[in-house]
Amino acid sequence: MGFDAKTLAAAAELGVRLEMVDGLAIWEAQPVYRHQKAVERIAQSIRRGPGAPESTCTHALEVYVQFPAGLKRPDISIFCREPADSEQDAALTMVPEAVIEVVSRGFEAKDLELGPSFYLSQGVKDVVVFDPATLLVLHVTPGGAVRKPAPQTLELRLPGRRRLTLQRNTVPTETDPVRPSGGVVHTGRSPMRRVVRVMGARRSTAGRR
Repeated sequence: MGFDAKTLAAAAELGVRLEMVDGLAIWEAQPVYRHQKAVERIAQSIRRGPGAPESTCTHALEVYVQFPAGLKRPDISIFCREPADSEQDAALTMVPEAVIEVVSRGFEAKDLELGPSFYLSQGVKDVVVFDPATLLVLHVTPGGAVRKPAPQTLELRLPGRRRLTLQRNTVPTETDPVRPSGGVVHTGRSPMRRVVRVMGARRSTAGRR
């Protein structure tokens, strides 16, 4: 069982986002401004890691993905190829390499409990969940889960070693090069490069994606 385009459009008109996970229909209120700004700032922080080779990875915001066992609309999906033109007018069927979710207040269980296990079961390699209310950063991979407080800089397991930065301060600062530590690294000060503050009101120029 699934949702057709007409049903999804009608739900959107009512301010509801519909998803399907292992046959279970799930609804969520459309995201609010604070949520969307967090998503935007995280997306703008995604870039190649230091010394990583060029890659064809791309990311998309709030695009429906038809997984083998359900329909989801991740806040950010990272793919390692650009969808073909014929794929761009409906739910994508290719599985993202990584997914990033920002928790909406009142729907914590969907993102922190249901989402990660579902995504991993469908072949997603990295699942990152950021809760703006608690500043929790949850990074889940097939090797396990790591929970840390923001700020964090994460290195994802995909071509080009994509990095994303999750911060709580309002003023952009600079970070040290990535130092792997169980999939999660801390940020510090360095004169080398700027990153985007996810929760800030300002943003700096990001490195190449």
